[in-house]
Amino acid sequence: MELTPINGHLVTDEHAHRVVAPPYDALTPQQRRAYVADEPDSYLAVLPAAGDRFDDRDANCDALARLVTAGCFEPLPAPALLIQELTTQHGRIRAVLGDLPALAYRDGRVRPHESVRADRVRALADHLRCVGVVSSPVSVIHPPDPRVTRLTDAHVTAPPAVDAVLADGTRLRVWAVTDPDAQATLAGALAAAGPLTVADGHHRAAAVGAALGDDGPVLTAASPADHLDVLAFHRRIVGLDDVEVASVRAALPAPLRPLDGPDAAPTRGTVHLAVDGRWFALELPMDAADDPVATLDAARAQTSVIDPLRALATDPDAVTIQPVPATAGAEPLAEPGGVGVALHPPSIDELLAVAAAGAAMPFKSTYLVPKLRSGVVVVPRTDAAPARLRAAGPAATGASRHRPGPAGREHHTAMDLGDDVDSGP
Repeated sequence: MELTPINGHLVTDEHAHRVVAPPYDALTPQQRRAYVADEPDSYLAVLPAAGDRFDDRDANCDALARLVTAGCFEPLPAPALLIQELTTQHGRIRAVLGDLPALAYRDGRVRPHESVRADRVRALADHLRCVGVVSSPVSVIHPPDPRVTRLTDAHVTAPPAVDAVLADGTRLRVWAVTDPDAQATLAGALAAAGPLTVADGHHRAAAVGAALGDDGPVLTAASPADHLDVLAFHRRIVGLDDVEVASVRAALPAPLRPLDGPDAAPTRGTVHLAVDGRWFALELPMDAADDPVATLDAARAQTSVIDPLRALATDPDAVTIQPVPATAGAEPLAEPGGVGVALHPPSIDELLAVAAAGAAMPFKSTYLVPKLRSGVVVVPRTDAAPARLRAAGPAATGASRHRPGPAGREHHTAMDLGDDVDSGP
């Protein structure tokens, strides 16, 4: 299984600092709306809404059309594999971008590590059908491999197609590998490097299968596993009837130890709770199961903290669990009207062990950095894409010239893409 070249458009150096979006899952819905209001040319305006707001598709399409008309993207000279390098406050990542079929994500050739939510997959599939393009690559990792490193090192000695400093100070560089022999060599080295594991983008991969079928191409960015660090995805429990300390304390299986504040991160086996303006530590009961998922703090917190607190609500089904990336800090966890749960992150080795076992972590268990960005490359996938982008050649990009058939069943497993999923709300 090898990456295949893409045929799309790259952001120009002139526009990159305004167009390339910040890591969107590090922003709350309110922060995203504020960012787009201040930076209307950001590709963030093209991306689907965060949370449960899936009603902005016309605005997404209008934003894409505006960026294309303004000349923010230039066509690749030929079908290409891209080498993208980001140097950020979290370190440097170098990835090779190309396409893999959605079926590879469904049948396990690309291994998942997290479960997906069917409603989010439906929303992303509907967004893809509407805007007709992809720009947010699914991030996959492979074992570090000296041959891949030598090949990419050789390519990045050439002048990059894009070299820009983004609004947050991140340096972005992109090289286009257009020679067919060089593409074959690089893709072959990646295929021989070892199994691919999804690092970020489980829902995006599933959405391509839902919208375009098993042959639908998934924009994929492959990088060495040692280029990424795993941070925690914390939790905020919203919709409880009573968030007073006494009721929370009574619902939990272990005593709460008061903390001075949220300054210290939780250690493995401990969670920090934000309750009614105060912070507490709680030791998680150890799961004795020989299971790579059950021993993770995210799974232990689900059974020992989140489930008991959800049961406090008059209607437990109305309780929502909001993921909060560690990069957002402690403030969102301590907002009134909920209980914040700060977690210790799994390691990259634990992530790979879960994937190798064919298991799945709870939804949003890992936040990996550095984050690849949206708005760097835009690849048309359906006839809904702006005509100027489709002129690059739909056949080369795998763009679909048909609409999906009737809706199929919903899927809740880690990466079961299944039949076409209906467009949903």
